[in-house]
Amino acid sequence: MITRRKVNFGIASAAALASTRSFAQTQPVELKVAHYNPPNHTCQKYLVAWGEQLDKLSNGRLKLTIYPSGQLGGGANRQFDSCRNGIVDIALTIHGATPGRYSTTELVTLPFVSPAAGTSSEICGKRLSEIAPTYLAQEHQGLKILWMATIPPLKFLSMKPLRTIADFKGLKIRYA
Repeated sequence: MITRRKVNFGIASAAALASTRSFAQTQPVELKVAHYNPPNHTCQKYLVAWGEQLDKLSNGRLKLTIYPSGQLGGGANRQFDSCRNGIVDIALTIHGATPGRYSTTELVTLPFVSPAAGTSSEICGKRLSEIAPTYLAQEHQGLKILWMATIPPLKFLSMKPLRTIADFKGLKIRYA
C-alpha cells in the first residue's frame, strides 16, 4: 500500500534527482540534510529511508548525509538560515521557531483558517505545499521549498481538567 508519506517522499526524490542531472553521471553527489530533532525521532527515520531510496534510484550517485540534533546549522530557529547560507543543502524545521519572520506562512497556524473538512495534517500539508510557490516564495528568498506540512490545531493534555483560562494559571506549557 502506498501511503501519502511514500508519495511525498517519491515526489521529493524525483525532484532531487531531476535537480542533479547536470552533475557528472559518474561522480556521486552528497546532499547535507540537517534537522533539529534527536537521532531517534521519526523524522530521522524517514530521512534515512528517503536517503536509501535516493541511493537506490540513482544507482549510488546521490547520497544523503543527515545531521540530526542541530549538529550542523543549529537549533530549529537557525535551520532556515543554515540552508540559505549554504551550510546545508536541505533543512527541516518549523516556522513556529521563527515567529514574525515568515508572516504569510504563519497564517496557516491561526485558528479557523482551514474548513472543518480540511483540517487533517495530510490535507493541510498538501494545500500548503501547493500554494507555496505562488504565495510563500517571496518571504523564503534564497530557499527552495520542497515540501511543507502543518498539523491540526494543537490540544492541551493535562492531568486536571482545563476548562477556562484561569485553569492554566501556574501550569508549565510545552509547545511541540
